[in-house]
This record gives sequence, C-alpha cells and structure tokens, in this order.
Amino acid sequence: MKHPASLFAAALFAVSAWAQPFPVLTGPFGQVKDFLRLSDSQLQVIVEQNGEFGRWASDKQGRIWQVQREIAEETRREPLDPGALGIRYAEIEAICREARTKSAELVARNGAVLNEDQKARLGILEEAMKLAPVILEGQRVHLLNGSGPVPAGIAGPATAGFAVAPLAGCAVPAQIIPAGRIIREPIPGNPGARWFDTPVFIP
Repeated sequence: MKHPASLFAAALFAVSAWAQPFPVLTGPFGQVKDFLRLSDSQLQVIVEQNGEFGRWASDKQGRIWQVQREIAEETRREPLDPGALGIRYAEIEAICREARTKSAELVARNGAVLNEDQKARLGILEEAMKLAPVILEGQRVHLLNGSGPVPAGIAGPATAGFAVAPLAGCAVPAQIIPAGRIIREPIPGNPGARWFDTPVFIP
C-alpha cells in the first residue's frame, strides 16, 4: 500500500505535466527523469520514439485540418452531397482510430525502456492518475488552489483511448459547418485546443 502523501504528490506532478503544450515530445523531462531515475541513454530513446510519433502526428493533424476545410466547402454546396461529406468524416475517424492505436503503442515502447524498479515507480504515477479528477474537482469548487486546462485523457469520454493528448479534431465528433458561418481553428500551443476553439470566418 503506497503512502497517501506520496500518491497525492505524484498526482500533482501528473497534473502539472498534463498542462504542457501538445505535443510534449522532446522535453525537458527533468521531473520525470528524476522521479523514475532514468539514465541519459534511456531518456534519449524515449525522446527519439516521441519524436517519431510527433512527426507522424504532425502530418496527420495537417490532413485533419485540410479535410475539415473540405467539409466546410462541401457543406456550402447546393444540393448537399452526402457521399462527399461522409467520405471526409470517415477519413477523420480513421485517422483518429489510428492515432489511438499509435498512442498506446508509443506508451508501450517507452515503458519497455524502463527496468523493473523504474516500472514500479511508474506504477506510483499510474495510481496517482486516479486522483487527478478528484483534484480538479477540488479546484473547481475552490477547495484547492490551482488552475489550468483539463488534462487530456480525463476531460471526459471523448478523449478516452488516448495515452497521448488526442489530435485536434479527434476529441469531439466532427461538426457540420454552415456556409458563410464561423468555423474554428486550433490555438497553437494550447493543449486543450480543438478545431472549433478559435473563430475564423469562411466567406
């Protein structure tokens, strides 16, 4: 049984880490390195694996935004073409599913770098994650100090399945955009940003 104080401290650490901009791929990993007692060589492997995922995710994110613009264009057409819209929504969903799979694979590969003692210490963080929703609720009702975005992965069912923060456009169902209305673009550097968070007018 782990000491409650240790779990609480680890939970606070986890919330702090979640508040970093997405994607968190190259560091600094000072707190994680110290807590897990990672060697420089272990950290380098993790950084390289994260970088590989980041390059893939960047390409896919660009494609999602492109498809969302195509959806906006198709939605302005008269009459509507259900097939054209459906194909595009299906493509976004396929990318989201692939991202969930690759996210889980990345966590498994990074975890394989750890030795048994490090895996046990990682288990402390995994247990502490269970307290994160309670901590956030405590902040919302002003029983705890603190502020910041809702951590990815505990924001609700829409983000379930992502070990890494989900790609913008995957966190919520795609939405139809009326012609000549406002669509929304992601906010660079905002970990909670989704494709409808910043207004951009489409004529």
